[in-house]
Amino acid sequence: MIPVRLPDGRTVNINTDDPEQAKIGAAKYYNKTRQVQATDLEESEVSSTGDVFRGIGAGAVSAVEGLSSLPAELIDYVSGGETSQAEKVRDFYGKIKPETYTGFGEAAKFITQFALPGTIASKIAKAKKLGNLAQVGAFAGTDFAVATQDVETLGDFFDMGPTSRTATADLEGSERAAAELGNRLKVAGESAALLLTLPKAFSLAARGIGKGLEVAGDTGLGKGAAQKILKTLGQDAESPVGSAMTKVGEDTSGPIKKLATKYFTFQGDMPDNMSAQIKAQKIHEMSSINNELSRNMNGIDSSLNALSKAGVLNGVDDRVALNAINDYLFNPDEVMRLRGEKALKDLDEKVLSLSKSKKLLKPKTSLFESSKFAREQIDGLSKRLSSDGVLDQATQEGLITLVNKNMEFYGTRMYRALKDPSYIPTPEQSKAAINELVQMSKNSAKPLDEREAYNILNEMMLKKDFSSGGMKPKMQFEEETLQGMTKGILKGRKLDSLPALRDFLGEYTGAENIFGRIPSKDGTYKIRTQTFGEQKEGLMTKVKETTEGVAKMITKNNMFKDIDNYNKKLGEVNPGSQFIVDELPLGAPPGSYVPLGSFDDAGKITDASVSRYGPVAGKYIKKEYAAAFDNAADLGGMQSDSFASNLWSTFLGIKGFSQMAKTVYSPTTQIRNATTAAFFTIQSGNVGNGKALLDSMQTVFSEIGDKYISVRGAKGSSRADLKKAYDEYTQLGVVNTNVRQGEFESIIKDALENKIGSKFLSGKPMKLAEKAQNNFATKVYQGSDDVWKIYNFEMELGKLNKVLEKNPNAVIPVTDYRNVIDFGPSVRAADLDEAQLKVFLKREAASITKDLIPNYVRVPEFIKTLRKLPVGNFIAFPAEIIRTSGNVMGRAIKEVASESPEMREIGMRRLAGMATVNYAAGRAISTLGHTLTGSTEEQTEAFKRSYAARWDKNSQLIPIATDKDGNVTEFYNYSYTNPYDYLTRPFRGVFNAVNNGITSEQELGQIALDAATESGREFFGPFISETMVGEKVVDLMRNSTSTGRPVWNEGEPLGNKMMKGFGHLAEGVVPTVSPYDFGRGRVKDLPRSLLSATGIKDESFGLSTQGVKLDAAGELADALSGLKTVRPVIENSLRFRAYEAGSQIGAAASIFNKVATQRGKVEAEEITKAYLTSNRQRFKALRDLNMAIEDARTLGMSEGDIAKVLKKAKTVDYKRVMAGVFSPKLPSKQITKEAYRSDENKISNPFDFEAIREVNRGFINKPLRPEAFEERQQQMAQPPSIMPPPMPGAVPPPSPPPPQSLFNRGIEALRDIELDKLMGS
Repeated sequence: MIPVRLPDGRTVNINTDDPEQAKIGAAKYYNKTRQVQATDLEESEVSSTGDVFRGIGAGAVSAVEGLSSLPAELIDYVSGGETSQAEKVRDFYGKIKPETYTGFGEAAKFITQFALPGTIASKIAKAKKLGNLAQVGAFAGTDFAVATQDVETLGDFFDMGPTSRTATADLEGSERAAAELGNRLKVAGESAALLLTLPKAFSLAARGIGKGLEVAGDTGLGKGAAQKILKTLGQDAESPVGSAMTKVGEDTSGPIKKLATKYFTFQGDMPDNMSAQIKAQKIHEMSSINNELSRNMNGIDSSLNALSKAGVLNGVDDRVALNAINDYLFNPDEVMRLRGEKALKDLDEKVLSLSKSKKLLKPKTSLFESSKFAREQIDGLSKRLSSDGVLDQATQEGLITLVNKNMEFYGTRMYRALKDPSYIPTPEQSKAAINELVQMSKNSAKPLDEREAYNILNEMMLKKDFSSGGMKPKMQFEEETLQGMTKGILKGRKLDSLPALRDFLGEYTGAENIFGRIPSKDGTYKIRTQTFGEQKEGLMTKVKETTEGVAKMITKNNMFKDIDNYNKKLGEVNPGSQFIVDELPLGAPPGSYVPLGSFDDAGKITDASVSRYGPVAGKYIKKEYAAAFDNAADLGGMQSDSFASNLWSTFLGIKGFSQMAKTVYSPTTQIRNATTAAFFTIQSGNVGNGKALLDSMQTVFSEIGDKYISVRGAKGSSRADLKKAYDEYTQLGVVNTNVRQGEFESIIKDALENKIGSKFLSGKPMKLAEKAQNNFATKVYQGSDDVWKIYNFEMELGKLNKVLEKNPNAVIPVTDYRNVIDFGPSVRAADLDEAQLKVFLKREAASITKDLIPNYVRVPEFIKTLRKLPVGNFIAFPAEIIRTSGNVMGRAIKEVASESPEMREIGMRRLAGMATVNYAAGRAISTLGHTLTGSTEEQTEAFKRSYAARWDKNSQLIPIATDKDGNVTEFYNYSYTNPYDYLTRPFRGVFNAVNNGITSEQELGQIALDAATESGREFFGPFISETMVGEKVVDLMRNSTSTGRPVWNEGEPLGNKMMKGFGHLAEGVVPTVSPYDFGRGRVKDLPRSLLSATGIKDESFGLSTQGVKLDAAGELADALSGLKTVRPVIENSLRFRAYEAGSQIGAAASIFNKVATQRGKVEAEEITKAYLTSNRQRFKALRDLNMAIEDARTLGMSEGDIAKVLKKAKTVDYKRVMAGVFSPKLPSKQITKEAYRSDENKISNPFDFEAIREVNRGFINKPLRPEAFEERQQQMAQPPSIMPPPMPGAVPPPSPPPPQSLFNRGIEALRDIELDKLMGS
């Protein structure tokens, strides 16, 4: 043993007596185990996105280096000394500057070092109102200051021109310093020249495109064709449109069309598109109310939290706050309300005083102000409710009288027994309720004893008679009797008179003490004291339920009002098109109309019907629409208590939780959600200046900042203005409509509405999921979507205003139902006054936005039903991509067909946007990628055909990095970024299947089948694939993931299998942000790479599951950029392809073996047919492998490396496969003997030698791909003088053996067997 000290300080013992061998062994050990550094990564191993991060760091260091070395260069110039001070500065920064490896890294470095500081300097100059030249000078001056000596100019690149830098390597002293300063001036001069020319060039180019579209609109380019298309569709250019080009009042007749409309369009089962809009508006209006409610509740919650964070306040003050809020909001005693108001103000002063004395941050919220806003919202809604005439007479006598008399203390009662399946009353609550029931029954005809009272309570908790599923919405408001208890002592009793029973049911109340009607031992009527948490939950729930309860009734009533008004407008515009009539039409077939509601014996519409249907109650509707109106009248879902429904609800809850975990709690998806939404506006033809986008961001982040961050209003806009703007956007239905978020929230809601008896749904996971729908991460996810929708709305509004500026008499087709009601189906702007026009245009811009941008409210009914099944993930999103794309095309055609040049220009912009998103952008980026990297389309197609993952094969892959030999080392998956890629994937699937089939020289039938399969898989995949959770369950059942990786090894102990199975299942619901991969049982790559790079863990920890060194910067960039890159690993992939081919060859051989060795009688013809089929399948397997080998060559793999991989994978006749020549499989001696064996258990089945010989002749030496083989033979036949030198390790194609030599050996074996049989052996 010889100990050797390693460079990093470690010591290793080498088992040898030779010192030289010990050094060699230690060096090998060190190279295998040393800590990985960034410099260890070759360019081919570096992630391009990660190198951008390194470039940003390098640029920042270089900027500081430039600033620091400038004074040193001046000192060197003046002193003229031999020792360069500037060089010392550069040496210092060189040690800490990150190194970049790719062009992306260099670009990021340049932008950070020059463009960013220069832009800041020019902005400062602009803010000081300096001229354009001064701004350019500020930019150039900054570049002069931050320039370093390693920066190349354009003059250096072209090796000519005045900006070509002076070489300083051979200079010294003042001469060198002067040259360095001169180089800085050249960098600055070049920056100034570019700034003076490039912006104007880009501006002219943009104006040229815009002018071209404007000219196209003016000249009517495409107008005739668009009008013909509309005529074919039964439309005209000026008629009003809605989703799917449906006219106002249009009857979608025909059973097939009606069925398709009902399940696959936004219209659903409503009479037309406009009535469907009215139904959807109820959701937008409710969303607006909920936004205000959320702000108010967050304000109260934040204010209460501020009490605890003040540092010295104790629990008494917390109780005082809760009691004060409860009194101020809900106490019927005016004195108590005023006392509560004073207590809240005193607490605010106390917190403010403490924040000053303790030098704490001033609270952002006020207890009194937050409570006041909540009270004002409740009062406002209550006034609307009492004035709208929505309630039936019985409810009005109770609620409206109460509202008018004591507006301030109105509140709804809600009970834990109805909301929380896990709720169990305490013994203390049960005893008080029993005593109350016994006491109450003393004066009745049949008094209760304790046992009977207990049975009543038990019945109620078992939900046999008292179930929320049977409660009418109005029960929340009128304090009605327990409607389910229609028998016994409780009949006719009101909950208001049973406080102990209310407490038993778990009433949500903000009162600290619960009082009953029976005196306790201490002489008071107190039943118990709530805990602080219980009291706070009760208060917050009461605020929420009170607000939402009234809001639901108001929004429903408004919906039926609008439907009534719209129906009347239909009668004015198009007589006979009304779907609601006051009386039964005399000529209508019997039963074709049904009443909305029911009538009493006197023929008068019942109060309950008026409450349910509002102004349309008592009228008649076409029977086909009755169900839609009845569903629209419901305020909520019904609950079920069956085992199946509980099980299904649990599944829905897990599915919704899983989808939320993989989106809201994934940093990558958060960023992707924000960036991909930009494509929606581009497709709509909305590309404008950045100001509108910044304004949109300001509005949205102000809403997010309500609870979590402090956002100052934009210049000229107060915080209140921003809130008002956001509420208006919500009312218009522009925001709060994220498709993915809407889907998982709806799934969770469906689960919770049917949760009785479900342990999971009543547990912490679903409570967290329900609460998480309003947390910061969810708000950010929603907000990033809202930013682009507001931007799109403002752009559409701007375009409509521009149309009217150019042509005040322009006719604007109406798409919003409110505009139809107020102004008619077609409007001339000149006929409206300024206020009307402003309202009209906002509504139209919002309607266009909802039509053209994905919106969960407009998801078809079939998709909403499908999301409840165990298939598909975020199926609403592709459905919306289909709907909105069709609407963009439809609107563009109508606009191009318009008589207005301004409208035609808008239409041309939309068509240009569609072309850009669906083709031009991807094609341009692909061309740019191939040009900059020097790669070819053939390389990209080769990778996609043979080595890309299944989900990447039909994606648009853009090469972004190559090695020194021009081989692609990294692709960018553009499809992952473009949401509209879903529409083009089926077409690319067909193209790729056909192209690959032709290249692989497959049969035409197989090519057609592959094309159809690929197209269908890409289109229907999102709707029929397994859910994230369902996929994990299926994986456990088959012990294999979709990629073929086993979940556990079969030989493992049962405990290990169970642990791995649980981890794999957990991975389906654990948030993506989790640093641990439960499925694989290891830390994820990002934290692994960071821990390894920082030295906290060793090199082995920083390896991927494939054993590849992880690039920390690349992993971080992938997580934070929202981009997806693919790194080819051709050698490993080829090995897997060889293994796959080997498996297929084995399966092909079994086809013949199974037939040849059957025990019963088999005809020789059948054996020959099996031999033919077997070799055909063998041929296909080897042909595909040969295609993969050719693609490996295209991607830069050498012949020697290919041969090494195939040999290691034990590929049969691998040299012949590489050469493209097929070797058929002859019957083995063992199979032949078994076929000819004859005994009491088996019949002999001789072969037809001549037939097998004929089959063999057709296969032997047959080219696997004839055209490719011929081309390769021609290349190899080139004269040596013009042939390129052979690649290292190249394997020449073998000389084919005599055509029958192998077959003859097989025949000899068969004859030996025949001879043995004849001899009796």
